[in-house]
Amino acid sequence: MTSTAIAVLLNATLSTILGVEDAFHSDQRCGLTALLPTDPGLQHETPLGVVMALAVVTAGWGLLWLLSYLVSRVFILPWLPPSTKAEENSASFVGRTFPATLKGLLVSGLAITCLFTWYVQGKPLRDPFVSRSPALEMAGVLFISYEIADLLFGKLQLEFVVHHLLHIALGWVIRWNCMGGLLAAVLMAQETTGVFLNYFLLMLHRAPNHWSTTASFVLFAICFFVFRIVLGTFGTLHYVLYYREYMSAQVVAWQAHLIAPVLVLASVLQWYWGWAILQKVRRHLQEGAVNTAAPSSKED
Repeated sequence: MTSTAIAVLLNATLSTILGVEDAFHSDQRCGLTALLPTDPGLQHETPLGVVMALAVVTAGWGLLWLLSYLVSRVFILPWLPPSTKAEENSASFVGRTFPATLKGLLVSGLAITCLFTWYVQGKPLRDPFVSRSPALEMAGVLFISYEIADLLFGKLQLEFVVHHLLHIALGWVIRWNCMGGLLAAVLMAQETTGVFLNYFLLMLHRAPNHWSTTASFVLFAICFFVFRIVLGTFGTLHYVLYYREYMSAQVVAWQAHLIAPVLVLASVLQWYWGWAILQKVRRHLQEGAVNTAAPSSKED
């Protein structure tokens, strides 16, 4: 099957789920999907409609959080190896892993599918700024609402509270301005890293020498460099170089300008984290080689 055929199949599938003609490029206004309609009957989306959509999905994440907590407490914690950190032996810590992983799968899956489809279609530079994308719109609602739910239900340290608030603010600017283009796709594709990081953090202090723990960290590191360093840097440069020329007129100028330095600072931070992760990968693989060379009674 050719890449074009795959793109057509993915488009048809997502378009059916979302209830639109084209999941990746639509002439309809934002907020008009059968899966999550906002402001029914109106010709223009309103802030209240966006807020209501976010509230509905946030409540859904909350219910999933509660279910994950109950399942973890009754079925998972009894057989899960205990962590050397007492705070990780709670149903709230373990239960958070499942909605977080689901969020990563859904959001990054939709974003990567959009990037793949646009690549196959050969979108020109201006299209990623002006095209409306119901698939990315749905991904954005899932992402922002999860960040809100994490603030409400998660026990977060101050740095993560600030991190989530920045995500919510940037997500709101992009979602409200209907900027469902390359920038949104690149940012949300980075959620791929969370799929592997969540498992690694769950098992790090339970079975640090288990092959799955090592594999999850290596896969996290690979995804980090692919999606956050390579793709993220490209997305930042693309926005900084072209947003003044191609940005939709409906986007408030100061908001468009503000996004540029935020992206640059975020990209610098990603490179800093990437270097730290590279050093950890190197040490982790060296320790693994030593453990393989010498017999050990530790679990495998």
